[in-house]
Amino acid sequence: MKQRIIAVSDPKYLIKNRPSYGIPTEFWIAQKGAFPTGTPPTLIYKDPYKGLIAICICNGVNSHDIADDMLFKLVRRTILRLKDELLSIWEGSNINYSSFKNKFISLKDMTVEQHERLSLLNCKLSSFQERLNKQFDWATANYPDHCNWANINYILSENDPDFSIDDDNILFTQKENSPNDVEEYNSNNSPLYTFENSAKQRHCWLYYDLWANSGLTWEDILRIEKIWVQFRINFDIDFNIFENKI
Repeated sequence: MKQRIIAVSDPKYLIKNRPSYGIPTEFWIAQKGAFPTGTPPTLIYKDPYKGLIAICICNGVNSHDIADDMLFKLVRRTILRLKDELLSIWEGSNINYSSFKNKFISLKDMTVEQHERLSLLNCKLSSFQERLNKQFDWATANYPDHCNWANINYILSENDPDFSIDDDNILFTQKENSPNDVEEYNSNNSPLYTFENSAKQRHCWLYYDLWANSGLTWEDILRIEKIWVQFRINFDIDFNIFENKI
């Protein structure tokens, strides 16, 4: 079922969840007092292209219109895992979000191979981060009055069950407007992390931002196979239509 959200006049009936439990977007768990009597238990999430979407928690979250959308697939999987907790919130209970987190794989549960994959991802992103910073420096030096930005898209493996030839298969997109975030984070001062069977490493900014802020679970991060980067320099032109020159 897909529908536009029914207006909620009192925000006390919505519990907002920060994007850290398997959905790389904001989502809200509604409470039944916000809706007309008889409305099925509802979760609301923000799709960046379709706006706010309400889906039923207890009917298998089927939707013919968006079933192949990657964000919807992540929403659907999260709902199936957290169904009991979401239904309790619908009834008015206060759920500790740590109970959400426990439904997903943690670092301590991973295999040696999974730790090695994460270690390699961190190394690759660290090298790419240096290259990206040089690109920002070049663009700033050559086009100082223009806005520079980059999209870092994390893409599924073609062997992944959710891979579709009709979709871009992007799990998450990081948006970097300048190297400021990278410099502010300063991975040289970040804690040393231990990956199983490997030396301690410092998390680079891109890797830290991916696991801390994307909303993806560890198992989703382990599904990443490719990275597609879009780097842009924006050129804004302002002219008077009544003048003879541009």
